[in-house]
Amino acid sequence: MKQKILLSKRLEIAWHEWNDALGGLDAADFDLLVYRQWNLKDILGHVYSYLHLALRHVESYQKRKRLASPRAPSYSYFNRREAERLRRVPLAQLCANLDATYRDLMAVLPALSDEDLQKVFPAQWWNSKYHTTLRAILREEAEHLGIHAGDVKKWREGERANKSIKPVESRAPRSKTIRKISKKSESRILRYDPFARMTFSYDRCFLCGQHLKSGKSVEHVFPKWLQNKYNLWDEKIILLNKSSISYRQLTIPCCIKCNNEYLSSLESTIQRALEMGYSEFANLDELKIFQWISKMFYGILFKELSLPIDRKDPSLGFIASPELLKRFRELHAFLQSVRTPFRFDNFTPWSIFILETHKYNDRLDFDYHDGIESLTFAIRMSGIGIIACLQDNGAQKEIFSDYFRRFNGIKLHPIQFNELFANLTYKSTLMNRTPTYVISIPRRATEETQVIALPLQGVSLKPIYDDWDPETYSHYLANYCSKWGIRFEDIYRDGKILTFLQNEDDSVRILDAEGNFTK
Repeated sequence: MKQKILLSKRLEIAWHEWNDALGGLDAADFDLLVYRQWNLKDILGHVYSYLHLALRHVESYQKRKRLASPRAPSYSYFNRREAERLRRVPLAQLCANLDATYRDLMAVLPALSDEDLQKVFPAQWWNSKYHTTLRAILREEAEHLGIHAGDVKKWREGERANKSIKPVESRAPRSKTIRKISKKSESRILRYDPFARMTFSYDRCFLCGQHLKSGKSVEHVFPKWLQNKYNLWDEKIILLNKSSISYRQLTIPCCIKCNNEYLSSLESTIQRALEMGYSEFANLDELKIFQWISKMFYGILFKELSLPIDRKDPSLGFIASPELLKRFRELHAFLQSVRTPFRFDNFTPWSIFILETHKYNDRLDFDYHDGIESLTFAIRMSGIGIIACLQDNGAQKEIFSDYFRRFNGIKLHPIQFNELFANLTYKSTLMNRTPTYVISIPRRATEETQVIALPLQGVSLKPIYDDWDPETYSHYLANYCSKWGIRFEDIYRDGKILTFLQNEDDSVRILDAEGNFTK
């Protein structure tokens, strides 16, 4: 047991070192030479080929009690063959394969006993007379990762002297996002990344990062027109530390240009579509909807960063730690699409569902929920409901499109809308993949920022969502139904879950505006 824990820890440390070594590089940097004939992409492929071979050994042992065959007489032959093969694999796919292989290897390690790790096998290379063990293979793999991580760091320091690439930033948060580093010029798009140094202060624009010594303004997280329409100014939002803040106080720093040009135009688009009703709103460009709800979601996070966990004891720290906010780095990057041209290549980062709900012509017409750790968001306004997962690469859209189409032409009661949001939020917590992106930032403001998503499935056959647990889901549903006095005990009984969405024959349940059953 001790050997297994040590091996897992070695691999985990080496993996983090490897990702740190690559952090902040652009896709073009992978074409630069590192060794005599190998560029950085070749090194990446080399690391992948040995990590994948280690995984094959473990899986082969579990199935057949022997090591897998590398089909190579020596490691040098294996290196040449794999390098030639992997040069034909696109960079994005290679990164996804490496990430999936590491996850799969760490997933199978717990099943090995110390006896399994110490069992002696013939050498994995045909022309070798030495013997080996799984323990030796895995330990060497951890060393192999660490060695190449160190080589890449040294190479980057050498390239830094030539000013061709960005140096390794040891204090920057780990991120699988690859960002383009271009020379300074007046036409360059400055990619503001507040997560690089965790700068969430009120002296910089939250969107573009401009210093606000002059040209300062504030942006209401929930726009003024929305607060006016539903009389929200003095209503309270309950934050993570159970403290409350009024909608009018929920503001974030913003420069005049971002506020009056980019965000004002976005707000006008959303407001106009809302006034025209559900049919018009449902036909809006999803990117506009994503930008609008992302601004509100990120704005709430920004505010919560400055609030203590316990108002009576500020020494306990802040409500949202820097470690938590690192997860929202890509969300902020995609929010830049408000002010610069963006192109998502053959994917969308989000799953967005637009639903029709009952109208009340009073304060009941508005409601809002978010799931910070699941990156989910819901808002209901005057007969229009938006439910979104902000960073699942469209996975839930693909899974639930047919299900959500069942509600076309049906006006949902607020409790039904909340049940759908509970479904989506809990499902989001079950995702066992981390969306990973390659982001290429252009040199000129007129050019597009290109975003490529690495495949969620990767090379693993494991489903991207873990199994659904009815009891755990019932706690989520109880949370979003609590305003109606409904408790967990009312929802989950004898293994059965209370639902407001469908009847016993699986037909859609129709509720009127007052919540009375009509069909």
